[in-house]
Amino acid sequence: MMAYPAQLVVSAINHVLINEHWAREKLLAFVGQTARIEAQALNISLVITTDGLFESDSTAIQQPTVIIYLPDNTLVKMISGYVVVGILKQMN
Repeated sequence: MMAYPAQLVVSAINHVLINEHWAREKLLAFVGQTARIEAQALNISLVITTDGLFESDSTAIQQPTVIIYLPDNTLVKMISGYVVVGILKQMN
């Protein structure tokens, strides 16, 4: 079972991605790769799934493909979905 903070972050990101087909299509190019999100005391490893969503990877022992450092106020914004779309739009 995924740790509670990780579950909240993954749920928030995936909630936004469900309605952003273009973003999930972009993520499909990175299926199986890992990302680590670091913000304040939060350090979560995620894996991109075959449907363009994220799942928690608490067993990640390899170096992540990318590390995303977020400002301190990001966690509050992430819950409402603003940051996720902004990050993915920057991938264009």
